[in-house]
Amino acid sequence: MRNRRDNFQVRGWRTLGWALATFFAVHLIGGLLLDYHWPHLRFPSADATLKTLTKQPRSPDVICLGSSRFGAGFVQEEVRQRLQEASNDSEVIVFNAAIEAGDLITAEFVLDGALKQGVRPRLIVVEISPETLACRSEWMGQHVLRQLTWSELAEHAEAIWLSGNLVRTVSARLLPLHVHRHQIGLRIRDEIARWLASLERSSDPARKRSTKQKKQPPSAPDHGVPWEVFQELASDRHDPARIEAGLPAIRRWLKDYRPGGSAARSLERLLTLAKDHGAEVILVGVPVAEAHRRLYTPQIEQAFLEHIQSVCSRRRCLFVDYRHRIPDELFQDNHHLTRAGGTLFSRLLTEEVLLPTWRQRQAVTLGESGNSPADHGKLR
Repeated sequence: MRNRRDNFQVRGWRTLGWALATFFAVHLIGGLLLDYHWPHLRFPSADATLKTLTKQPRSPDVICLGSSRFGAGFVQEEVRQRLQEASNDSEVIVFNAAIEAGDLITAEFVLDGALKQGVRPRLIVVEISPETLACRSEWMGQHVLRQLTWSELAEHAEAIWLSGNLVRTVSARLLPLHVHRHQIGLRIRDEIARWLASLERSSDPARKRSTKQKKQPPSAPDHGVPWEVFQELASDRHDPARIEAGLPAIRRWLKDYRPGGSAARSLERLLTLAKDHGAEVILVGVPVAEAHRRLYTPQIEQAFLEHIQSVCSRRRCLFVDYRHRIPDELFQDNHHLTRAGGTLFSRLLTEEVLLPTWRQRQAVTLGESGNSPADHGKLR
């Protein structure tokens, strides 16, 4: 009897072991598919941005990369209009490719994806701040869910540990199908709806003919940022209480501040990508409210600026600082501009930085190519 009970226990443990092994094997395979075959399911906002880029008539001349700070502050219609007026070129395309919680790690990810799609910008405007260049990132918890793969964990291990995201990383790696179940469910729903629609069209010849004859409207440039968060930010509501409410997170982010780490490595790779594809990079200190700026102690400012100056001198890129240029009444909170604030910032950035850089680049292009003066102002 005892031997029989022991056999049942052994069989039960063996069954449990196989069940666990199967469970984690399914998640491992699913995680690899999400990493390398269906990355859009993990990072839907970046996927929406890259899809919108493909709808442009051609590669945008100017692309903005950054977080929601840049998403709300870089008004592409304003930038485009001023570049068109100054160059007398109505075909200029400006695209805001900012991503929520988008630091330098995300900027590299988006730029790499855009370049792989054949996008060839001439000016790349990148948001940078003491926070986004810090070894410890408050947004690392987003990165481990959205974009980091197995092969990238070692590089970002320090930032993951410093930001307290070890448990989240383990769950995202070992249980990816559970973590991303919502997006997977949405994708399955969309595929079923598409399949049913195709069946309905195939069963109705008249409808099938009308669908074939229907012309798609031509793509228009500068669709705007393709997700709701930035549309909600595009308002003129100023709330001083929201400025104070956002400061604890920044204060926590800047604790024991040290620039470098995986963020700095992403910046270096981004600059290399831009150089390899003939693009010029402008690093922009995006406006923040005065209370936010006061958190940048002299020690933090010195470390940040020394790092930026070293990068710009080695890599021949430009850094412009607009953190102090917009008054507090044009902020929604400590780091998001109102629509009026974004328009003002975009106008200043275009007139003071983008236009001079454009003209200087075109002077070099004209000298090398021998184009006629009529071509002056058009980005190549």
